[in-house]
Amino acid sequence: MRAKNMKSIIEILIARIAFWLGYGCRSITTNRNQFARGIQKINMLLAEAPHDILETPGSIKPQPGLTPTMLNWSVYMTIEHTDRVHVEILHLIESLERGEYPTLGDISRFDTVGPAGPDIMEHFFEHAKQIEALPHRLPLTSRNRVHHRIFGSLKSRGLYAAVAMHLWTHVTQIEAILNKHGQKFSRDE
Repeated sequence: MRAKNMKSIIEILIARIAFWLGYGCRSITTNRNQFARGIQKINMLLAEAPHDILETPGSIKPQPGLTPTMLNWSVYMTIEHTDRVHVEILHLIESLERGEYPTLGDISRFDTVGPAGPDIMEHFFEHAKQIEALPHRLPLTSRNRVHHRIFGSLKSRGLYAAVAMHLWTHVTQIEAILNKHGQKFSRDE
């Protein structure tokens, strides 16, 4: 049991370092642009994939940032999860910017999604536009923080970086699912 806890602590530490070096230390504009490129990439991937493949779960190899449950999702299930996280982060940032002290709670609740279909796409792209516009609507300068189990104590700016990182985790997942079904894509940020 002790070895398992140590492994978990080390994995969280590595994830935290990767987050801060890869996204957390970048400008809001850079993270906004990275997020926008991720949305464009998803749009392109979905436009080129047959509808039946988007609904079919694909068992993929483990990837950083994905729980075992996520390895058996369809593209639409991945999009639904990603959208739910986007909505939560939008609410958290808005709360922080209002001077509140919100809580994130147990992030494993986002790992439970059921079968999903193309109807999720409208909400996904609508929320993505809201995230892209957030730096124009709010200053992202709140000193208040929210605790994330993996990334630690985050201000608005850190949460905005987390949404960009989270999106690219799932862009990679979508590519892996599509590759599993015979579609060939590669990640380019």
